[in-house]
Order: sequence, then structure tokens, then C-alpha cells
Amino acid sequence: MDVKMIKTWLKKVIDSKQYLKKSIQRSKSKDLKHMDAEELKSWISGFDIFFRYKEVDGYIGPMCGEVISLRYGGKSYNAKSIDEAMEYPFFDGESLNKIATQLDDLKIFDIKDSRRFINAEILKEDIQSEDVKFEYMDFEGGAIYISSNKIVIWYKDDEYEAKSIDDAMSYPIFDGKALNEIAGKIKMV
Repeated sequence: MDVKMIKTWLKKVIDSKQYLKKSIQRSKSKDLKHMDAEELKSWISGFDIFFRYKEVDGYIGPMCGEVISLRYGGKSYNAKSIDEAMEYPFFDGESLNKIATQLDDLKIFDIKDSRRFINAEILKEDIQSEDVKFEYMDFEGGAIYISSNKIVIWYKDDEYEAKSIDDAMSYPIFDGKALNEIAGKIKMV
């Protein structure tokens, strides 16, 4: 990733955070359920967005550079830009532009704060697409995806080479617990 790309991404994050501050100041009790597509789009580059659509959990969030992760109903898609994320018919055949006002239980978090609200399904998907590092019980841990049959998980001074993603998610290396059990209690770093 070059310096220009990083600066562009950072500017978008800062702009999004300034927009959020203005939105919060404008209305402390903002009903996020009625966010329109343009407002949703303005939050995507710097925030993790969790929601429900047609009774199914979904997620929108920035990855590296311009890539935006979309998750819905156990499926995931990495859009190459915010515009693609808004236009791609990923959510039950519909785009975010069309369904923005229909999203329920919207929760928007600053990226660094929201990673603590991750669940096992999202963590499993993250491990298969990128290396992850997190804190659990004030100690660092993580997972490195090498191939579908070689995933290294680590915590404190312990390390385990899992033979599959399911093995990695169920091996009790985290003080006797597995990733499936602790996913909601970790803080991504």
C-alpha cells in the first residue's frame, strides 16, 4: 500500500468521524433505523455497522485501503470501494442503496471500539481472509491463516497449528476455552 493510498483512506476516516460527531450533536437520540442511503454511505469508511435486514444479521465495515467488507446471512463479499458496497446486490438480492431505510437494529461503532462486539461467525470469516490479533483477559492472542489446512492460533506463550478452520475455532488454547467460546469477549487490536 503506498503513502498516497494511506493518506486518502485516513482522510476518509477522519471525515466520517467528523460527520458522526456532527450527527450526534444534531440529535443525541438519533433513530438510526431511519438512516437514508447517503447518510449510511458517509459512515462506512470509518465505522463498523451492524444491522438486521429481513430478520438476518448483517455487517458493513472497512478493511484495508478502499476495501469494504459486507456480511449477511453467513455469506461475505469484499467490495473494492464504498460505491461498489452501496450498489452491489448482496443483501438478499438488494443493494444498500435500496434497503438503507429498511435496516433494523442499526449499531454503528468506531472501528477500534466495535471490534470487541465480534461474534464467532464473523471471527471465523475474518481468520479465513486476514491475520487477526486481539486481546483476551489482558493478554494478546491471534490467528494466522496459512492455508485451509494450516491455521496457527496463539495466546500468551502457547501456539497451536490447527488442521482446519473448525479445529482452530474449537481448540481450547485460551485459558481452557476455544475461539468459539470467547469471540464475544475479545477486543481486536
